[in-house]
Amino acid sequence: SARVSSGPWLSLSFPFAQLTRVDLSSERFAHEFINSSKNFEIMFSTTLISRLSDGLELCESLDTEAARETELQEYKSQAKKITKQLAKKGSHEKMLTIESGDFFFHVLNDSARGVCYLTLCPRAYSARLAHNFLEDIQKEFSNLYSEEVDRAERPYAFIKFDTFIQKTRHAS
Repeated sequence: SARVSSGPWLSLSFPFAQLTRVDLSSERFAHEFINSSKNFEIMFSTTLISRLSDGLELCESLDTEAARETELQEYKSQAKKITKQLAKKGSHEKMLTIESGDFFFHVLNDSARGVCYLTLCPRAYSARLAHNFLEDIQKEFSNLYSEEVDRAERPYAFIKFDTFIQKTRHAS
């Protein structure tokens, strides 16, 4: 069980992952990827948007062609656990990166609007590009739904936003 600690206000524990502080100006993960025998064909296999106050999933986008179904379900479950833990403990850090096996969960916390954006990428994918992707998602989601987030009562209330995530995923 890895313990995640990011200051006195954030202390999370995930049995499957550990927090990794990523230097966004570094491309060391790309070098590791080039020297590795693994070949990942995906960039963002799962993207999840959740409300920070209670962890309610607002939207989810899955690239089911990119990953095997069993692995995808495992990572999807981990993503939900991460967002629920962030909702319980709170986080003042805007960007987080959490390591899980051959992948990283990149997280953008928009605490001002009470929304958490999370995406799963292979380790080799640039953290800077992943965070840029999340910022693009955050800007559009905020423009469209910021007034409605607090009123959402059911999971995936904004599932139609998946179309924008898919378009942005393919453009990145």
